[in-house]
Order: sequence, then structure tokens, then C-alpha cells
Amino acid sequence: MDTSYVVKFIYSGEAATVPLLHNWSFVDLCNSIRSRFPDLIQGNFMLRYIIPPDSSSCFLESEVDMRMIFRNLVRYNSDFVEVFVTDLPSISESVVSNTVCEDSSTMLEENDYLGCYRPEAPKSYMTKGWESYIHSEGQKFEGGVVEFRDKLRKYAIEIGFSYEFVRNDKVRVIAQCSKKHSQGCNWLVG
Repeated sequence: MDTSYVVKFIYSGEAATVPLLHNWSFVDLCNSIRSRFPDLIQGNFMLRYIIPPDSSSCFLESEVDMRMIFRNLVRYNSDFVEVFVTDLPSISESVVSNTVCEDSSTMLEENDYLGCYRPEAPKSYMTKGWESYIHSEGQKFEGGVVEFRDKLRKYAIEIGFSYEFVRNDKVRVIAQCSKKHSQGCNWLVG
């Protein structure tokens, strides 16, 4: 079942409705708003949305907020969302261009604030680097068996395999692929 959604943009007493497509990103939404209201300055407006019958408005600032719109449309069994567009307070261009802050040596420029067009910071996961914990035959671990167990567990999580212990005591650990019998995996470490 293909559900059709409608979004109503409201800006300075003007309104425009457009279809809200499932594959729209936050940038697509901002581009649609700017095409409907050409007087808007890129990155110089704020967005909030309401999905009737809920009367509270929510910020619309990122891809996460776009996903929440679609989830809330399903939650409220609605096919309609209102997006309120508000101008941000403007700063004189003479102040913005090449101004040195009194308290720091940071230089401000006109395109430092990109508003809804700024890229999201890349996500950093705790597992980053875990795939390099076990890298060679004969590798030694300073923490001995305890450190090896910990590194093996994290390595398995990052690489995406499961293992079982053949031998697991205070002095020595041997582990093998848990799919040895079902899929013929010959992986063995110790």
C-alpha cells in the first residue's frame, strides 16, 4: 500500500502544499521550501512542524527529524504535516564579513553558517578499530589470557562471526569458529 503524504509550508502568511515523498531527505525538503519561497535566504531560516491532531510543534533540523515526521504520520494515522518556516534574526552583512571576535582570534565569514545545508558530522562508533585487534599468527597480548579474551570478543563483534571455546582456563585459551560443523569453517585461534 503506497501512502501519499502532503506537506503544507507556511511562511510570512503565505502557504504552499506539495506532496511529501518517502525518499525525501532533509536537503530535499529545504530545496522545496526555497523553490516555493524564493525570498528565503539559504541557511537563514528555522523550521518547525506539526502533525494534526497533535498541537505541539517540533524542530525540523536534520535527517533524524525527517524520519520522525514519517514515523509520527503513521503514529497519528495522518497524511498531512504543516511546516512553519521562520526567518532567523539577520546580522548586518558588514558585521558578518571579515569580523574578528573580541574574545578570540576566530574569523567569521558569510558562509560559516549554512543552516539546513550543513553536513552532519560523521558518526564515530565505539567499535572503530576493533577489526585490527587480531591481525597475525603468533600475536602476543601483554595482558595475557584476559586481554586475549577481551580482544577476541570485540574482534568477533566487529567482523561479525561467532566462536566457541575449545579450551578456556587461566593459562591458555583456544577458540574455534562456531560454524565448524555446520559450514566447515576451519578457523581456530589460541
